[in-house]
Amino acid sequence: MRTPLDAVKCLALGARAVGMSRPFLNQVENNGITATLDYAEQFTDHMKKIMTMLNAQSIDELKQAQIVYGPKATCLD
Repeated sequence: MRTPLDAVKCLALGARAVGMSRPFLNQVENNGITATLDYAEQFTDHMKKIMTMLNAQSIDELKQAQIVYGPKATCLD
């Protein structure tokens, strides 16, 4: 997982958790702790925005979102 969209896709497909260490470790190494905390907040905000677009207020509701599989997928692409 590298982006909030990646995380939302996995959760919508039924994942219970997503692994996200690489982007955060890169932030710590390259930009320090304060910037990493800002990055984490932005990441969470972006996930919330994507979930709002899917009309999901929780992870459980996200799992109930309609998913279209194929080359002409909906807003999950």
